[in-house]
Amino acid sequence: MLRILLVEDDDSQAAALVPGLTRRSYAVDRLPDGRHVLDRLVGVDVVLLDMQLPDVDGNELCGRIRAISDVPIIMMSAYGDVTDRILALHSGADDFVRKPYDEGELVARIHAVLRRREGAHPPVGTDGEAIVVGDVEIHLTRRTVVVAGKPVELPRDQFRLLAFVAGYGGAVCTNERIVAEVWPDAYPVGRDAELDEQVGAIRAAVGRPWLVRTVQDVGYQLGWPPARRAR
Repeated sequence: MLRILLVEDDDSQAAALVPGLTRRSYAVDRLPDGRHVLDRLVGVDVVLLDMQLPDVDGNELCGRIRAISDVPIIMMSAYGDVTDRILALHSGADDFVRKPYDEGELVARIHAVLRRREGAHPPVGTDGEAIVVGDVEIHLTRRTVVVAGKPVELPRDQFRLLAFVAGYGGAVCTNERIVAEVWPDAYPVGRDAELDEQVGAIRAAVGRPWLVRTVQDVGYQLGWPPARRAR
């Protein structure tokens, strides 16, 4: 049975989430603050960690957990801009989910971080300023992309799209969530087709078709360079 430690101070959010996870045969242990988290990590498979706790900053607590355990950590917050996601990843989180979240998507992310921890993919590098995948550097504050040491200019929407997908560290981003981030004012008819075109343009501009991977009928995720075959 999968064991989840939910660190969430909002009783209503916990009350809505715990039954759904329990119905999926997960064992859920919930804590309303960060006081006893470090003592409850033994045997835990995934930590769901709220970023805004009453007694400690979520990023700080994430760093404390990571200092003593390699348990997968998914940060959760109502604030979900690029800076928040990068701070969470830099603190040691494996993924970041913006509230309100879809329960099915959260479950998919739980399984995704478990797969990555099993070694399906190499980790995404981050120094708080840039996300580095292979020879591609995505600089968040400078809003630039560097490929093999050379800068690549992307239009504003394409950079926002790439940064959003990259900020999830390999977890799947649904079409709806990407569109809401890149085009927040509306979701008119045809946005999915435009999203496909923008992803294609990003791949062409950076010259790394593996960088943004299509998840059929769901969305996109950050990709990794293909492994080189031994000669």
